[in-house]
Amino acid sequence: IKLSRRRAGGGHPAAAEPIARQALEMRRRLYLGDHEDLAESLNNLAHLHSGRGVAQGAVALFREALAMSRRLYPGDHPRVAGGLNNLSVVLKNSGDLAGAEPLARETLEMRRRLFPGDHPYVATGLNNLALVIQERGDLVAPEALFRESLAMRRRLYPEGHVSIATDLNNLAGLLLARSEPATAAPLYAEAAELFERTQGAGFWRTGIARLGLGRSLTALGRFAAADLHAAGGIQLV
Repeated sequence: IKLSRRRAGGGHPAAAEPIARQALEMRRRLYLGDHEDLAESLNNLAHLHSGRGVAQGAVALFREALAMSRRLYPGDHPRVAGGLNNLSVVLKNSGDLAGAEPLARETLEMRRRLFPGDHPYVATGLNNLALVIQERGDLVAPEALFRESLAMRRRLYPEGHVSIATDLNNLAGLLLARSEPATAAPLYAEAAELFERTQGAGFWRTGIARLGLGRSLTALGRFAAADLHAAGGIQLV
């Protein structure tokens, strides 16, 4: 398991996959029923499939892991919430938004119960649900979720954090999609500055934020500034 994680973390998912598969097969032989180690192996292999773009295989493994976790931990449990989140994300990434949304909602609801108050997992749940809803074509409902996540992360990380920049970028993207460039532009600008400050010069997501800022400024008729930010963004992505 540790070797599989090291190879996956080192950017070698293809090399890690046979090891993760072997670990899963061994644990199936060791544990003939539900076991938390077996669920862990299912999740590990599913993450490798997902990272390689093998959505169908990842979905099946995440579903099996989630069903096992529900049986192992009836009611609310961090591992069940994590399993819900994993399955929701891979379904979203594979284009099954109708399947992803109820799982994202259940993830958020469970995490609110598990972690009352401000918590990074709750903020992630807010963001993931907002993204699914937005991709389904609703440009109104996600705003409240993005803003709640952003406010929560500002309280959690008062000195700044990459996740705050992510929230800023997501909210700005929603507002720009709603033809609100004047509101989106300062959010993109803050996101770009925070990405660079927390992740260093040359970070690719800084480029994404600067491109969004360029589009916002173009919509506002500020063409010289827009070209400057767009050119800088293109160099980073």
